Order: sequence, then C-alpha cells, then structure tokens
Amino acid sequence: MKKIILCLLAMGMVGFWGCSGSTKILNSADSLEITGDNYSTGYIFRESSLYGSAIAGPIQVNGVQLFRIGNGDCVTFKIPLGQSEIIYVPRWNRVEFLSERGQKYYFYLRVDAGKSGPDFRQLTEEEWNEKQKACNWVELKWKK
Repeated sequence: MKKIILCLLAMGMVGFWGCSGSTKILNSADSLEITGDNYSTGYIFRESSLYGSAIAGPIQVNGVQLFRIGNGDCVTFKIPLGQSEIIYVPRWNRVEFLSERGQKYYFYLRVDAGKSGPDFRQLTEEEWNEKQKACNWVELKWKK
C-alpha cells in the first residue's frame, strides 16, 4: 500500500513539474493593429513563486489575449497608442493607462494564494529596475 501511495505521489510531482506553464504567444501582435512606430513598449515581470507555478496566466492587451506568462518570466510587447488596458485574465485584474508613442510601461504580477489574490500593477521605472533583476527574459517570437 505504501508503494502505491508513493508511486502516485511521485507521478503527481512529475506531472506538476513536467507540465509547468511556460510563456508563449497566444495571438499575433498584428491583432493589436499597430502601424509603423505608433506604439509604446510594455514590460511585464511575473514573480517566481511555488503557488501557481504550473500555470502560465494569459495577459490581455486591449481585448486581445496576447500571451501567457510563466513563473519568473519577463517579456516585452508593443502597446497601441491611446487609452489602453492590460488584464491578467484568470482574475480579471486590470491596469488602465494612456499609452504614448515611444514610452515604456512596466508591469508586475505575483500570483498569490492569499485572500487578496494576485498582485497585478504598474511599476515605476525605478521599481522595475529593482524587480527585473530576478527575472528570466523570454523573447516572444511573434507570428507574422
């Protein structure tokens, strides 16, 4: 009986770690209808944590689920000009802002099991510079 329980636990751990969520593109960047240099740049860092590490949560930019971000990853993406909205989809946590040409916008995500839920917010450049030291940069290969 002990062997069966240990075997099931081992299979569960292998499944958990083997299926860990990784960052990947969900839709073409063309879905955002960006032309020329009419965009700003977004940077997002998902803090590494054990809770939720097997799930790569979708990030929605102006109504388009653009990519999933994995545990501990940092990515960069283009944002159309004008009123913009970035959403961490599983909990519909949102950040709204006015996107201006050539500007950089920094975002932080921590998936937490606590009562408050995930922490998804915009950062200042100084906060970003400190947080991004711990991230794993992932280059998104956008579909043409």
